[in-house]
Amino acid sequence: MLNRRTLRIKAMQSLYSFYQCRQSDYHLAIEHIGDAFAPDLNSMEIQDPVLLKQSKEEAVALFKEKYLDNPITYPAETHADVKKAASEAIAFYRNQVKKDKEHL
Repeated sequence: MLNRRTLRIKAMQSLYSFYQCRQSDYHLAIEHIGDAFAPDLNSMEIQDPVLLKQSKEEAVALFKEKYLDNPITYPAETHADVKKAASEAIAFYRNQVKKDKEHL
C-alpha cells in the first residue's frame, strides 16, 4: 500500500529527473552545434578555423536566444549554415525533451 508521503516523494523525484534531463538535452544540443562546425579532417579543401569558430559562436548564441520560441524567426543577415545548425539543434532539443517527458 502506498501512502501520501511515498507518492509525493515519487512525484518530486520524477520532476527533478525531468528538470535534469532538460538541462542535459540543452547541453547536448549545444554540442550538436559544435559538431556541425568542427573542421572536416577528410576534406581536401583548406578550412578557415577562425570562420568555423565564429559561425559556431553565432549558432550557439542564436540557439540560446531562440530555443524556447515557438515560431522561430531568424535575422535576415544570418548565414544559411548558421540557421541550419541552430534549427537542427532546436529540433534535437525539442525531440529529446518530448521523449524524456513521455518516458518519465
